[in-house]
Amino acid sequence: MVYTGDGEYVYLKMAHILRKHGINILNTYVKQESSHHIFHCENNIEFYCLFKKERLRTFNTLYKDFVEEYPEYCGQAESINCEILYDLANKDKTVFLIFAYGPDRMYILYPKLIYHFCTNHNLKRKLGIKKKRIRHCEPIMIEESVYNIPFQPCLFTNLQKWLEKMLLLKTL
Repeated sequence: MVYTGDGEYVYLKMAHILRKHGINILNTYVKQESSHHIFHCENNIEFYCLFKKERLRTFNTLYKDFVEEYPEYCGQAESINCEILYDLANKDKTVFLIFAYGPDRMYILYPKLIYHFCTNHNLKRKLGIKKKRIRHCEPIMIEESVYNIPFQPCLFTNLQKWLEKMLLLKTL
């Protein structure tokens, strides 16, 4: 089922869930016209959150050779801008990536793992969309590229369940 509400409610719920599990949010930043939120937390931890309406349904067609070699990854996928994933994977702090499809469907991923998985399997494509970026104080137009991540349990973990496991580990 596709969530048709607004992303702001989803981000509020996400912040509530993080706090409920003992994560102290120090600052929140909004990016990409509010479709991305960044929660800076204690202990140099960052949650980079993306609100999405639905997943990529053409993964099997776009990556036919990959799916034939690794049939366990067939099905739907998610996409993320290549620059964003590269930056998240190379930060010198602990970063988690969260994809939210509504207030009750949130999944957490490890950017370093996802970046290496996507680059090793060449799961990158150009969208054919030109976007304006600023480089060296000059506006330039670039063609956006994304990594496509197969939506499978080995890569996407339910946020609520993950937080409960982390809370349990803290008490041991």
